[in-house]
Amino acid sequence: MFSHIRNGFVALAALLAIGAGGETYTIHENVHIGQKIPVVWESTTHEKHTVKVNGQQTESVDTQTTQHFKATITVLAVKDGSATQMRVEVDPSSYDIVKDGDTPEKKTASPLAGKTVTVTRQADESVSNDFKGPDVPDDMDLVEQCLNPDQDYFPNHPVAVGDVWDASDLQAKHSGLGPNDALIAKCRLDSVKDVNGKKIGQITCNGAIVRRMEPGNEEDIEQTMTLQVDMAASQIIGADAKSTSKYVSQPNQPIQRKGGSEMTDKVTSSANPATQPAEPRTP
Repeated sequence: MFSHIRNGFVALAALLAIGAGGETYTIHENVHIGQKIPVVWESTTHEKHTVKVNGQQTESVDTQTTQHFKATITVLAVKDGSATQMRVEVDPSSYDIVKDGDTPEKKTASPLAGKTVTVTRQADESVSNDFKGPDVPDDMDLVEQCLNPDQDYFPNHPVAVGDVWDASDLQAKHSGLGPNDALIAKCRLDSVKDVNGKKIGQITCNGAIVRRMEPGNEEDIEQTMTLQVDMAASQIIGADAKSTSKYVSQPNQPIQRKGGSEMTDKVTSSANPATQPAEPRTP
């Protein structure tokens, strides 16, 4: 299934055979009820594609969108160290910028600016929210992604610098995959350094997704993400990601898609778990 995009993983997969040795680290997310996590997220997407049906063009898109999202997250419920419910208070300064084709870009306040939204992960891994306003899927997507566990990028065993692990199963649960879609992801602990008295680890995660569309059509996505991790807290405090997608259509299909998208994301958090209120204990 991944034969046409697997080559990018050959070098990374080869690292599995390399024993880095040295000090090992256990990284397991451990947020607690009442913990507050400030987040700033800058996401830019350039989507450019065309669609033809039986040789006639029915769609042409050339849009660039930037979302500047600032929020304070409060953890409301936890399971196995990861949040299952959060209150997301979106800062009034949050905004969107849209540029459609050759038209001038338009900057507007985020429809969620100044709003508070509670997001909950259900037992089947789906996410619900209590927002009562108009449907704003792009902005709400950022809010709901805040609930994705940091654990999706962490190993389930101690690792040393240079070690690589498979994160496919965890990430697949929270990637909105359809029944015919597929995902692979590999993560690597690049380094652990002392930064201002803290041990900060760097993890690189490479992934690919195939999303099936109409018969004979799919979207192939490749992503590289670099994460900064507070090792003592087992918490991601920064992330830089770049992804590209390409539409692939078989030549004998009536629907033909061409083009794709490019996306960049930069996320930072100034949370300090050591200063947060502890989870209540049962006497």
